[in-house]
Amino acid sequence: MLRKIQKQRSEGFTIIEVLIVLAIAGLIMVVVFLAVPALQRSQRNQSRKTDVNNLISSIADFTGNNGGTPPAIQADVNTATSNMKFGYYKPANVFYGGTPTATVAATGTTPAKDTNTVEEINVYVGYTCSSATAAATTTGANSRNVAVQYVVEQASGPGQLECVSS
Repeated sequence: MLRKIQKQRSEGFTIIEVLIVLAIAGLIMVVVFLAVPALQRSQRNQSRKTDVNNLISSIADFTGNNGGTPPAIQADVNTATSNMKFGYYKPANVFYGGTPTATVAATGTTPAKDTNTVEEINVYVGYTCSSATAAATTTGANSRNVAVQYVVEQASGPGQLECVSS
């Protein structure tokens, strides 16, 4: 009789063992669900940086093809980006800006010129980046200089403004 009881116990899992396995599986799922949004945000930010670098190359090509004259109006920016392959942005999300802004607007769903939302890129002709985040006229800047401002996503908040010069 004792052997029969021992045999029954060795054939299955105890409730404690099952609960431990479920707890470990739950922890793994929590870690994965916390890591996935950060990876997606990182991928979108990398796509934004690639788009901005491609945009600067397109503007340089436009300037070279137009006798050294950079884009001066929105139509010129549209022409400069017409053959560009965007990753994150759409061509309609690239705006010719007048004066750079130093703030980041809250993330929206519709791009609005010069508000620096995460859905848009703003191009400023005659400016250079005075820092990694701000575009300003600086010593040596001329009409052929181009500063491009865009926003990278952060874990919380509206994002961080970035600036790249040609």
